[in-house]
Amino acid sequence: KLDSGRIETTVKPKRDVGRFEIVTPVAISAVRGTQFRTGFDGATGGATTETPEGNVGVAGAQGSAAVGAGFGTRVESSGSVLPPVPLLPPPDLAAIAAVNDQPRLRIAFPAVAEAASYRAQLAAGQDFRTVSVDAVSAAPAFDMPVSADGGYWLRVRAIDARGIEGRDATRGFTQHVLPAVPVAM
Repeated sequence: KLDSGRIETTVKPKRDVGRFEIVTPVAISAVRGTQFRTGFDGATGGATTETPEGNVGVAGAQGSAAVGAGFGTRVESSGSVLPPVPLLPPPDLAAIAAVNDQPRLRIAFPAVAEAASYRAQLAAGQDFRTVSVDAVSAAPAFDMPVSADGGYWLRVRAIDARGIEGRDATRGFTQHVLPAVPVAM
């Protein structure tokens, strides 16, 4: 049950096991095995489902939709299910440096067509099981803290005007803050 916020999950298919469901106040997203994301915005009363891999069944009080790989949908507060749309492409993170020598990670990247905002996540592992920073920005730029020197992974995706989050762009980098320059006294 998801009353607010977002969840990302990978469900491995198993035989003779019921389906996996995420229930929000306006929609149910159900799978037997796939990778998908679901969110519920308490302010608008809408729910979103994005399917990077596999297929997800989404149902609301006013209809349902099959959301295949590379598509997403929104369920309005009324329970009406919008037709699935293609996920926005991943942002281009090629210009982000492989080493960050500042206490904060400041990034900027080219805008994605049709993007209304962007989500960036920072994690120590490539699997993003433990996310240390999760931020949303209206611009294709972020300024986020990095806790300590070491290897990190950055994941960024564009978000369309309906709140449907697009495909992930990921990039690894090394955090190595240089010591302050000595000052002569």
